[in-house]
Amino acid sequence: MAQKKKILIVDDDISFLETFALILKEEGFDVFEATTAESGFEALVVSKPDLVILDKNLPDKSGYEVLASMKKSKDFFSIPVMLITADTAVLVDEAFDKGADDCIFKPINQQETIKRINKLEKIKNLTFLFEKSYKRTIDKIKANNNSSVLLKDYQKNGLDKLMKYDN
Repeated sequence: MAQKKKILIVDDDISFLETFALILKEEGFDVFEATTAESGFEALVVSKPDLVILDKNLPDKSGYEVLASMKKSKDFFSIPVMLITADTAVLVDEAFDKGADDCIFKPINQQETIKRINKLEKIKNLTFLFEKSYKRTIDKIKANNNSSVLLKDYQKNGLDKLMKYDN
């Protein structure tokens, strides 16, 4: 049986938080909840989620501040973050520039949000595989002191189509 994907929702709107958590649980996710930035960080450490859904406006800090702290942490920088807000003045580009991996607006569209969550999980998995292959390649180069190993490994794994390799 596959392990349930863990999602941490940090939102101070209790009604929204409980409803959204229930929706995600019905979709098969293991959900953790927090209502402040401080409790969100505590839950982040304990739960080690696969995804964080983070409200932009929290009572103790802005979601952007939480996001910046996560991206500076070696333990949390690779966890995808979906910024969520009811503030229609927020620009999606601004959220991306601040480090969010996605941005959605309240009220949410349930089907679209689930699709976005699943897409972020796929991207996270592909990133993990790429980083693993990259580390193996670097280890081979160091062990063999031979840069041609890099090209062979890229070609073997199809990474030459993603990365341009210059001799």
